[in-house]
Amino acid sequence: MTDSQEPNRFAPPNAQLAEPVPGDGTPVLANRSARLGAAMLDGLFAGVMALVVILPMYGWQGFLAMGRSPLHFFGALAINYAIYLGVQGWFLYNSGQTLGKKAAGLRIVRPDGSYAPIGRLLLRIAITTFAGLVPFLGRVFSLVDVLFIFGGARRCLHDYIADTVVMTAASTPHATREGAEGVHLRTANF
Repeated sequence: MTDSQEPNRFAPPNAQLAEPVPGDGTPVLANRSARLGAAMLDGLFAGVMALVVILPMYGWQGFLAMGRSPLHFFGALAINYAIYLGVQGWFLYNSGQTLGKKAAGLRIVRPDGSYAPIGRLLLRIAITTFAGLVPFLGRVFSLVDVLFIFGGARRCLHDYIADTVVMTAASTPHATREGAEGVHLRTANF
């Protein structure tokens, strides 16, 4: 062994794993794992909503059969989706966050870090929901949509279509309806 200053070619690579946090008030992009966690929480919430709405209407056997013939349950699914959109829409309208994003500390904003209007936020949900209903092409679109997050901008395809970005909530405190309108609102905070 030598004591030279040559780098050890067998050493593990050095990589900065933590996200850089600017101290100048610049909005910080959400990391991919936080977005995944938020999406999983939103999916869990959607599943619980489906149980609460559909189970009393069709029973356990009907609920289990829903995956085989969802059109048979169109009425219950429509009611479930309306309630889900109502709850998530309320949070999106007021804070730019779904329940999952609120729990993960994320917020959906415009690319400049400003408040995203409710129309853009609902467009994001509509794109992912209704694209999934198209046989075969919906699944391809959903896969491509999610794979876009691995680009440098960390935006999914639905982010590009709705012209939105997911940032940390702590770095975008004024990107809420209250901040955009300058009005004090009494809303639920988690």
